[in-house]
Amino acid sequence: MKNINVFLGRFYKESALFLPLLAALFINAFIWLLIIWRLPASAAWIPLYYNVYFGIGWIGQWINVIYYPGLSLLILIINLIISGLIYDRQRQLGLALAWAGLGVQVFVLITVLSLIINYFS
Repeated sequence: MKNINVFLGRFYKESALFLPLLAALFINAFIWLLIIWRLPASAAWIPLYYNVYFGIGWIGQWINVIYYPGLSLLILIINLIISGLIYDRQRQLGLALAWAGLGVQVFVLITVLSLIINYFS
């Protein structure tokens, strides 16, 4: 239990680790709310991926759209665990992993917004 408190305490003490974590969690929560608020819950198949050049790239049931925020949250958790573990030895790599988690959230937000704007507005 002491190791977990030390591990979590590092994120609170180091603003360089805490700020990307906090921002990524807010963006992930916004993605979940956006999906619940804007996507229709229907039995019909909906486009799940849209590309500007090729159009619709993935079609499936509406419930499959939770892959986006779920996978990005998993990537965020893995990045933050690895970042917290290596932060003492390699500070720059730890910071890069923490900020990469935020980058993943931003890309997923852009993907979901693109899908909503092009097909569900």
